[in-house]
Order: sequence, then C-alpha cells, then structure tokens
Amino acid sequence: MPLISHILDQRRGQVIDVGPNLGQSLLKFKAVDRERGYIAFEPNNRCCSYLARLVQCNHIPHCEIYPMALLDRPGVRQLHSDGATGQGATIVDGFRNPGFYGLTETVAGIPLDEFLGYRKPGEIALIKIDVEGGEYEVIAGSAGSLRELRPFIICEILPVYDESTPAGMQRRARQDQL
Repeated sequence: MPLISHILDQRRGQVIDVGPNLGQSLLKFKAVDRERGYIAFEPNNRCCSYLARLVQCNHIPHCEIYPMALLDRPGVRQLHSDGATGQGATIVDGFRNPGFYGLTETVAGIPLDEFLGYRKPGEIALIKIDVEGGEYEVIAGSAGSLRELRPFIICEILPVYDESTPAGMQRRARQDQL
C-alpha cells in the first residue's frame, strides 16, 4: 500500500491491471484513490465475472474489465490453470512442471499498444503486471505505449527454482529475454 500510494501521488492518469485475478490489487488501488480510472485485463472469464460483481456490489467507480490477455500480437492462446480461478494460471506452455495444471481453455488476447490505439484512455500512471510467466508478451506488446506514456510499472517475476528442470530452464530463458 505505501508503494502504491507513493506512485499514485507522483502521477496523474489511470491504472492498468494486467492479471487482476479476483481483485486483490483492484481493492488496494481503489483504497488509495477511489476516483482514479482502473482498466483490468483478465483472460479468465470466471475471474472477470467475479471482478464485475465485486465492483457492482461495492459501488466502485471508474472500472473497466476486459476478458482478454495482453499479448505481443493479437491471437488466441491456451490458458493453463490449477482451478476455476487459480492464481497460478498462465498462457506459457511448460511454465510449471507437468501435472500442475488440470484445466486448459482457449483465450483471446491483444497487444496493449493496439488496445490503446482504439480506447485512448489518456494518461497512464501505473501498469501492474502479474501474469505468471507471460511478462515478456505483455511488455513486448506494450513497448510503444511504454515509450510514449512512461508509466510506473510494478511487475511480478517468479523465481527460477531449479534450472536443471525443463520448467526451470524455460523460466531462465524467458527472464533473460525479458
């Protein structure tokens, strides 16, 4: 909360939440500045439904929730999850060891640069990224907007636990690429 408060005190504009899951960050952003615009990208439709209900039941203003992934190019991907609203869901094949995921579904995605070309939200204060290994795709598809708008970025990057496993080697390679 102190970091979010500090960032939002420094910059006007909306918050973009990439991978909000069930709204943990939404509630933190709105606790700091209830009136600031909030745009969420969540590829899991069940999470989007929950977020929409959370916003509605709590009368949270200025929220837009888009049921899509942010990618490096428009398209569809497989979303692998360990449950209906799993926090560990990812679009990256092989991100975790085999057997971790029990649910896979097809989701649509778009680059942030392309989305902002349609939507034109004005200033962006902050982009929060929590996408379980898909950080490269989000950043690559946002490169023009990042250069132009220069928002603050909060990005979770999961650790490489064991580089001797296929999942660990992939994580290391993706982090190096990022």
